[in-house]
Amino acid sequence: DLPLPGFALPPDAPATTLAAILTAAAAVAAARASSAALSRRLSEAEERVSALNRIGIALSAERDLDRLLEKILTESRRFSASEAGSLYLLEEGPHGRRLRFKLAQNDAVRFAFSERTMPVDDASLAGYVAGHGEPIHLDDAYAVPAGAPYRHNTAFDEQTGWRTRAMLVVPMSDHTGGLVGVLQLMNRRLPDGSVLSGTADLVLETP
Repeated sequence: DLPLPGFALPPDAPATTLAAILTAAAAVAAARASSAALSRRLSEAEERVSALNRIGIALSAERDLDRLLEKILTESRRFSASEAGSLYLLEEGPHGRRLRFKLAQNDAVRFAFSERTMPVDDASLAGYVAGHGEPIHLDDAYAVPAGAPYRHNTAFDEQTGWRTRAMLVVPMSDHTGGLVGVLQLMNRRLPDGSVLSGTADLVLETP
């Protein structure tokens, strides 16, 4: 850490000198805060790189699909410090493409989970992302941009009392670039356990 500035002023120091010293002290304090923020972001970046390595190892070493999906969601949540997450797999069927709600995790509430499918269409967040191949960022899941065709499904929140806040919904692709599913991450937590209200830093610098 930068040392705290210390000053000894003579009793008759003019006001201009005092003002200059206070300005310098403020500059030192700002530099110290900037240095601490940079150090914190560097530490977070290193942890995220480590998380990516863990995900890569899981992808290459795991042969059991269910265990692999569990690892992907767990490490993605750890990577982004997300309180909850869910994973959908794309299925091709006689009635078109559908998403299978395959997995869900939530550190805040207990819930009963059962697999189900949903259409790939613009009505849902996951369906929209699967259909368009573009991520969705929401600072507040209940404040969808005007004109957007999708809506947040509030059923889980209503059933459990938990509240979805920030959301990041991203397409999952294979090595050829083909869509294989959709990943949802919700409610990034700070080290003190509080939940951020926006998607800033939900994941590492998503374009």
